[in-house]
Amino acid sequence: MLRCADGLPLVNPRLGRGLSRLILALLMPGVAGAQDTATALPVSVVHWASGPLKLDGIPMETAWFQTDSIVDFIQKEPNEGEPVTMRTVVRILAAPDGLHIAFWGYDSLPSTIRHAQLRRDADFSSDDNFSVMFDATHDFRAGYIFSVNPNGALYDGEVISFESVNTAWDGIWNARARITKEGWTAELVIPWQTLRYPLNGQPWGANFRRVIRRTNETVLWSAWHRSEGLTFLQREGILEGMTDLPRRQIAEVRPYAAVTAAVPERMYDVAGNDTVIHSATVEPRVGGDVKFAVAPTLALDVTLNTDFAQAEVDRQVINLTRFPVFFPETRQFFLEGAGIFDFGRPERTQLFYTRRIGLSDSGTVVPMLAGARLQGRAGHQRIGLLGAVTGGDEDAVDVVASIQRDALGRGFVGAMGTLQAQGGHDSWGAGADFYLPLIVQQNQNLVFSGYSMWTINDNIGTGSAQRIFIDYPNDAADCNLTFDRIAGNFDPALGFVRQAGIYRGTGQAEFFPRPQDFLNIRKFDFVPLAADVTWDLGGRLDNGLIEIRPLGAEFQSEDFFEVNLQRWWDNPTEAFVIFPGVIVPAGNYTFDRLELNVFTSPGRPVSIEASISAGGFFDGHSTSFSAGVSGRIEPHVILGLDVEHSRVTRAAGSFSADLLRVRADVAMTPRWSHTLFVQFDNESSRIGVNYRMRYSPFPGSDLFIVWNNVWPTGLPGGIPFAQPTTGALVVKYVYYHRV
Repeated sequence: MLRCADGLPLVNPRLGRGLSRLILALLMPGVAGAQDTATALPVSVVHWASGPLKLDGIPMETAWFQTDSIVDFIQKEPNEGEPVTMRTVVRILAAPDGLHIAFWGYDSLPSTIRHAQLRRDADFSSDDNFSVMFDATHDFRAGYIFSVNPNGALYDGEVISFESVNTAWDGIWNARARITKEGWTAELVIPWQTLRYPLNGQPWGANFRRVIRRTNETVLWSAWHRSEGLTFLQREGILEGMTDLPRRQIAEVRPYAAVTAAVPERMYDVAGNDTVIHSATVEPRVGGDVKFAVAPTLALDVTLNTDFAQAEVDRQVINLTRFPVFFPETRQFFLEGAGIFDFGRPERTQLFYTRRIGLSDSGTVVPMLAGARLQGRAGHQRIGLLGAVTGGDEDAVDVVASIQRDALGRGFVGAMGTLQAQGGHDSWGAGADFYLPLIVQQNQNLVFSGYSMWTINDNIGTGSAQRIFIDYPNDAADCNLTFDRIAGNFDPALGFVRQAGIYRGTGQAEFFPRPQDFLNIRKFDFVPLAADVTWDLGGRLDNGLIEIRPLGAEFQSEDFFEVNLQRWWDNPTEAFVIFPGVIVPAGNYTFDRLELNVFTSPGRPVSIEASISAGGFFDGHSTSFSAGVSGRIEPHVILGLDVEHSRVTRAAGSFSADLLRVRADVAMTPRWSHTLFVQFDNESSRIGVNYRMRYSPFPGSDLFIVWNNVWPTGLPGGIPFAQPTTGALVVKYVYYHRV
C-alpha cells in the first residue's frame, strides 16, 4: 500500500482500485487514437513603418497600405469553418515606439454596432470587439491579449494556459477606435517595453479575433476550431520579420503620492450605542514601484511603501456552508505574472495565496513595507521569485520561489517553495507539479496534471497534499476526473486550504450535441453525471454533491438555460453556525434539490442572469433565488443590480438570508470613469459604499479618488449615516516614466 510522509495511506484502497479502473476506461481509447494533427499555420510578415503613425482610430497613413494585409478570418461560431460574413482586415507595423496594429471591421449595418462599454477592463461580452494575442517568445505557453471595442475602451490579460487567462493584469498600451459609415476601425499601439521578446529575430506567435455582437459571430485568423480559440497557442499564427527590434529600456518608474482622510472608527452595541475605537486620521503617503529589464525576457519589480488604496473592494457574500470563502486578488502588484505562482487546485488547495501577504484573515490591510518580484523566461524555464516584508501586527518576511520547465508541446513540470518567517517561527511549504496538455483524435484536447505538496510548521509538524487530474475539454464533450488527498496537518502559512484531513473525488461528464435547425438552438448541454465527494481519512463520507443535468441549451442568440437535479450530503462531526444565531447540529444530512438557471445574451440592452433552487437543506427546507440584471445606455452608463434571497425553514427556527448589490459605471471617456458600488447583507448587518474615480491622462499614469464607508444596520435607531463604523477618502496619483 502506498503511504505518504505522514504515514497515512495515499489512497483509500477500495476507492483507489475503482478510480484506477475508471481512468483506464476513459483514457485508453483516446490515447490509442492519438495522431499528428499538425497543419499549415497562417503567416504574415511585419514591416517597419515608412513614416510617422498617428494614434487616432483612423488608420489612413500611407504606411498602412504598404504592408501585408491579414484578411483570412474563419468562423468559430456560429458556423465553424465558414468564412467571416463581413470583411475583416488587420495590418501590423513596427515603429520606434512599439508595435502598431490597425483593424478594419466592415459592417453592412453600422448603426447596429454594439458599443456599450467605456471603462477599462469592462466585460466586452456585450459589445463588438477586436482582440490581439501575442506570444512574443513563441514558446506556445504564455502570451498577452489586448482587446478594444468601438468606443476605444481597453481590455487586456495574460494567457496562463489555453483554459485560463489572468484578466486582472494591466499592461501599458493604448488604442483608439471610430465607428464609420462602413463599420468600425481601431488602432492599437503596444510599446516594446510592455512586451518581452528575445533579440534573435525569431518569429512571434500571434492570433486575432473579431466578435460581431449583432450576429453573435466569432471569427479568428487561426485556431478557429471550437476546441481551440484565441488562447490555444499550439495553433497560433506566425509573425515573421521581427528583426532589429529595440532593447527594452532599463527601467519603468511609477512613484505615487496619496493622502487618506479617515473618519473615527466606531463600534456599536445591540442597543445602538457607539464607542470610538480609533480617532480620525489624515495620513499622507509616498512610495512607488520600479520595473527593471534585467534581461529581454525577464523583469524585476520592486515596490516600496506599497499602497493598494485604489484596489476594488471585496464583494460581500453570505456563506451558508461550514467552509471558508475564497476571495480573488485585486491588488496590482500581485497580478502581473500571476500564472507562474499558481500552484495547487484553485480556490480549494493552494500552496500560495497572495492575500496571505498584506491582508489579515478578516481583510484588514496590513502595511506592506517593501516587496520584490522577478518573473519571466530563461531558456526553457519560466521562473518566478517573490519576496515581501510586512509590518504592523503581522511583522513577517514572506518568500515564494517557483520554476517551470517546458515539457512536450505546451506543458511543463515545475516546483515551488514558500517561507514565512514571523515572530521567531518559520513555516515552510514545497511542492512539485506537472501540466501536460495533449492533442488526440483530430484536434481534441486531453490534459493530465497533478501535484504533491508538503508543509512544515513549527506548531503542527509536517503535512502533505496530492492531486491527480485528467481533463477532456472540447466542444462536443467536456469530461474530467480528479482525486485529491489532503492530510489533516497540511497547513501552508502562505496558502489556502478549504478543507484538510480528507480524500476528495470529483468528476463530470458533460456533452454538447449541436442540432441542425431545431428551435434556433446552437447546442444542447447534458450532464449525465457530475460528482464532488469528500471522505475523511478514515473513509467516512464527510460531504458531497451529485448532480444530473437532464436538459440545458444555448440558443443562437446566446440565451441559455439549464435544469439541474442535485443530491447533497453533509455530515459534520461538530455543530457549526450557519447564520447569526442559527446552529446546525452535528449529524448526517442527506437532501435533494432542484435548480433552474437562466442567462440571457450579454448583447441585449438589458441582460439577466437568474437562478432558483428549492429542496432540502440540512434538517429543513430552503428556497433560494438570485438574479443579476445589467442595463446599458450606450456608451456612457452601465447599471447593475444583484439580488440574493434564501428562505430557510427548520424545526429549530426559520430565517432569511438577503444580499443586495447595486453598481453604476459612468464613463465620460475610455480614460475617465466613475464607479459607485453599494452592498448590503443581513448576515454581517452592514451597508458598504465604495466610490472610485479613475482618470488616466496617459498610459501608465492614473489619478484615483476613492471613498469607502460602512454603516451598521438593524439598530433600534436605524442606520447612523452621520457616524459610519469606518470611512475614508483617498486621493492618489501614480506617475509613469521610462528610464
